Parts: sequence; structure tokens; C-alpha cells
Amino acid sequence: LRWRRFLLTTYNTLVELDMDLRENHIEHILRDITSLSHLYDTFKQNSKQVRRAFQDLFLNRYDTFIQAQKKLEENKVTIAKHTNNMKIAEGTLLKLNEIMTKTPPSSENFPLLQSKIKKARTVASDAIHYKRILEDENLKLARLIEMIIQQNEKPFATEFIGRAKHFDHRIIALLNKVAYAFDASLWEKARHSQRINHYFKESTIKGKLSSLTYLKYYLKSLNIEKLSEEQRSLFSLIPYLESLHRRSLLYFSAEIENAMRFKTVVASIDKHLDVETTLSYEKAVESISKNLPNLIFIDQQLPELKILLKRLKIMGVIETIVLVLVVKQASETFLEQVKKIHINYLLPTEGSNLAFTHTLTRILEET
Repeated sequence: LRWRRFLLTTYNTLVELDMDLRENHIEHILRDITSLSHLYDTFKQNSKQVRRAFQDLFLNRYDTFIQAQKKLEENKVTIAKHTNNMKIAEGTLLKLNEIMTKTPPSSENFPLLQSKIKKARTVASDAIHYKRILEDENLKLARLIEMIIQQNEKPFATEFIGRAKHFDHRIIALLNKVAYAFDASLWEKARHSQRINHYFKESTIKGKLSSLTYLKYYLKSLNIEKLSEEQRSLFSLIPYLESLHRRSLLYFSAEIENAMRFKTVVASIDKHLDVETTLSYEKAVESISKNLPNLIFIDQQLPELKILLKRLKIMGVIETIVLVLVVKQASETFLEQVKKIHINYLLPTEGSNLAFTHTLTRILEET
């Protein structure tokens, strides 16, 4: 949720560098992200409106409440009519009484006025009577409605909020998965783009091409004193992204000096790599069985080399991990030969520490 705007900005930036990134697979995932984001924003807004949900999802489907509410509203309309009739009758009475005071009993209009006054009094009396009956009924209906609300609103809110949290977590989990797939696909394609690689080499952006590398570069370019809340939230993503980028390396070494050198160089390249070294075949197999490493480095001169490769094949993991053969000298011809036994890279030990570090860095960046 904190990442999505930056993720889309990164996508647009990379597409500007190489339009070939705008291909079907990535576009489909992008549409999924957009659709899910819209769904989540709508859901989040609606999930805050507990009272409205109580009205729409519970009260508007509760027959007793609906009937009481309908009758209450109908009564209010009828009460208004009775009130109006009462006011008209009272106004008529005032006028008739005024005329009556000016009309002598001997007048032929006197009985007619008496009849009209009696009728007006009856209308007013009936209006008051029926109005009171309906008002009493509405008082009971209002109490019934209030009782239904009081008995059900709190349990509904508890259930609603609980379910909202459940679906909130589920939608976020889906967003995370889709965003992860989008991010992985985007940078996988970007790493094979000559234009993007050239741009990164010419810029101050250093490290393996990834959102983590690009985010660090972006944050360094900002003025710390003028950060928006959204930009500040991006800083907290770095530890999370670093945990996703954390990889494990196992080095099955023939000599303790090689193992120590390897550990020192790896630590200088990337602090997010977990390194384990061993001189024992049994410990190497145990480590692989317990926690399959991302990369396995094996010294060429080890007598157990072929046995370990066979073990990895039996375990069914030889094609899912990166295997690096540590040799004295490397050549393209030899690399082509060992690729047949699932060796992905060669790491030569002869030469300077700088050359060793450069080759190891390239292997880690490419994998």
C-alpha cells in the first residue's frame, strides 16, 4: 500500500528507457494491481461506515423493523393530515362563533350556524382523538425500533469490524502477491535490457537492478527537510525490501583460508547475504537439507564434488539453485563443459582480490 505509487512510477520510468518492457505479461499484472487497488480503496472506505452498513445490511432486511418503520412513517403522514384538519376546524369555529355573536337567535340562519359549529367541533374533536391514538401508536413503534437497534447494533458492529479486518488482510495479501509478481517480472526484463543497463551504468545508481536499489537512489535524491508523508513512509520499506532480498550462500571449501577469504569478500559486497562455509561433506548436505541455499559454491579439487552433485540431483534441487564451481583458473571452454553437469558459473581464485571480488559481484548481480 505504501509502495504502489512508487512502483508504478518506477514502471513508467523504465518504460521510457525501453518501450519493450510494455509487453503483455507485465501489462496483465499491472491491470490486476490497478483493479485490486481500486477494490481495496473502495472496500476500505465502505468498511469504515459501520452505522450505514448496520442500516443497509441488517435493519433494511429485518421484517419487524421494516414494518414498524413503514407504519411509523405512514402514521406521521396521517397525523399531519389530522393536525391540518384540526387547524382548519378551529379556524372555521372562530369564524362561525364570530358570526354567531352577530346573529340573533330569531334569525333563520341561526339554526344553520349552530349545525355548522357542531360539525366543525366534531371534526376538530375527531382529529384530536385520532391524532392522539396515532401518536400513542408511534410512541410504541419508536420504542420497538429503538429496542431493535439497541439489541443488535453492538453485536453487528463487532461482527462487521471483525469480518472487515479479515477481508482487509486477505486483499492486502493478494495485493502483495500481485505486486511482488509485477516487481519481479519488471526487473527480470529490465536486467536483460541493454538500454536500461547502459542507463544504470552511466548513472550514480549502483548495485543489482531492483526496486530496492532504485528506491535507495530515489530517497538519496530527496531533500530530507521537505519530505511529504508519503515519501517518509518509503524509508520504512527499506528494511522490509532488504529482508525479501536476503539470500543464503553455502561454500563447501577444501581449505580454511579459502573459506575465510570468501566470507570477507562477500561481506564487503552485500550485507544482506547469509554466508555459511564448511569443510565437511556431511555438514554441507545437512545445511542443504535443512535450509536450501540460493547459491552453492564448491571447490573443484574436492573429492566429494561428484557425490554432492549426484546428491543434489537425487534431492531434485540441482536445477533450482545456482551452482558455482570455485577453480584456480576459468575459461569459456571449461564453463561450457561443466554446464552439462548443472554448474552455472566459475569463480577463479588465482589473481588479485579485486578480480576475485569483481567476478563474485557479477555472479551475485546476475542471480
